[in-house]
Amino acid sequence: MFRVETRTRSAPSLALSILIGCGLILTMPNRAPAQDSNGVDKIEAIAKRLEELEKQIEGLKHENAELKRKFGEKEKPLPALAAEVDAPPTQARETAAAQGESKPERKESRIEFGGEIRLRPEVRDTTPDLFFRGVDSFIGQRVRLHVKVNLTDDLTGFVEVQDSRLWGGEFSTNNSIRGVDLHQAYIQADHFLTPDLSLKIGRQELRYGNERLVGSFDWDFVGRSFDAIKAVYARKGWSADIFAARLADYHDSNILIGPSPSREGEFYFVLPHQEFYGLYMKFLNDNPTHKLEAYGFVLTDNFSRRGEVGRRTDSTGIYTVGARQEMRSKGGLYYDGEAAFQTGHSGPDDHRAFALAGSVGKYFESARKSHFGFEYDFATGDGDFQDGKSRAFIDLFPNNHIHYGYIDFLGWSNMHDFRLNFGFVPASKLSVEADYHKFRLHKGDGVWTGANGFFFGFDPSGSSGRDLGQELDFTVRFPYKEHMKFLGGYSLFIPGRFARLTRSSDLSHFSYIETRISF
Repeated sequence: MFRVETRTRSAPSLALSILIGCGLILTMPNRAPAQDSNGVDKIEAIAKRLEELEKQIEGLKHENAELKRKFGEKEKPLPALAAEVDAPPTQARETAAAQGESKPERKESRIEFGGEIRLRPEVRDTTPDLFFRGVDSFIGQRVRLHVKVNLTDDLTGFVEVQDSRLWGGEFSTNNSIRGVDLHQAYIQADHFLTPDLSLKIGRQELRYGNERLVGSFDWDFVGRSFDAIKAVYARKGWSADIFAARLADYHDSNILIGPSPSREGEFYFVLPHQEFYGLYMKFLNDNPTHKLEAYGFVLTDNFSRRGEVGRRTDSTGIYTVGARQEMRSKGGLYYDGEAAFQTGHSGPDDHRAFALAGSVGKYFESARKSHFGFEYDFATGDGDFQDGKSRAFIDLFPNNHIHYGYIDFLGWSNMHDFRLNFGFVPASKLSVEADYHKFRLHKGDGVWTGANGFFFGFDPSGSSGRDLGQELDFTVRFPYKEHMKFLGGYSLFIPGRFARLTRSSDLSHFSYIETRISF
């Protein structure tokens, strides 16, 4: 609060005083001779001084007008504002009301709308498969619409609905909405209790690291979300996420029907669910070229299953601890490594498993921004199903598609994956990548598990060897516009000895063209 006072002398009174003084001087008796040159000089000096004074008067008038124009409007409310500052809060509000001033209005909510439309025709020739034979072609479509409401600077609401379907997959298009679902719906409170803590409650996506263990699986037409509560504590150089969740993917849940334990002849329904808890810590957040992460996850379910030995049943409790490190140099070299260890019990069986992944490579700014890299992935398998011990690594809720071949024939369990990757940018807004994979089983008498968790092959005798096969992936990305992107690819799987003996000796092909529009 400030006050401006302008003090200017009165121009009329100043001019009048000067003129009177001049008149007195001119009317005074002339005591010197008329021809005295000194008197003439004095009169000329006085006239010159009068001209200067008149100019100063005009300048003062102009300055006074400018000051009134600038501060004239602000001078009026100053008394009221001063009273409001000095007065108690209650009295200040009464003073404002008495002067007809309205109370400050509540800040309007900021609402943001957005969405995405994705179309992807696919052609798969992966015979024999679990559910079909021959070539399978379809067009998948996913539409997501969301609204974000910023209630305050620290409180946000987010809702995202999703429609996922295959073209021609409905009996009628005018009475079925079974493809519509609530993908996300949560409330997020920033600066919760402390400035460094945020809280998110509701259905939400969980993504950590490079999504080898926990990811949103965006490649899928449905994707993955969790009903969860998550707290994030973030400081300058590190952060920690703590969450408790229940998987919200009911497409993979089975309703089990069995005899009622209490009444003969009746049946009961059991809907298995999985509880998922986690702590994910990130370090060196202020270092753009180096990342260090450590985590711990707990996966439990309410489904009792029989173990490898005996008739005893129990639910599952898997505990996973691990760490990940990523480094990038200014020269284009990069490194990414991750290792995870599991313990607990799978049903009544003791569970111990291990997995690791590492990649190295280099980006070249010249040579059309090309890059070249090598990656190795490993996960333990279980080769003895009669010892009451579970040794196959469980990859929790991953996004396997981006890691172990785009044809999705392998997950992070009972495997070796040797991968070579090459890519370049032949033209503006166009990038090309090529990947080569060599797959082997860790345990030849273990289970071959696909990216979706299904069993693809099994030979308990181990006589089929461990060679799964090879895969070639070619990918083209073309971001045509800011909100319109194209993605196309072709994958070829060449079966090895194990795949030929347990599935088929035929080659498997997979091709697709995806169009994604965001708004």
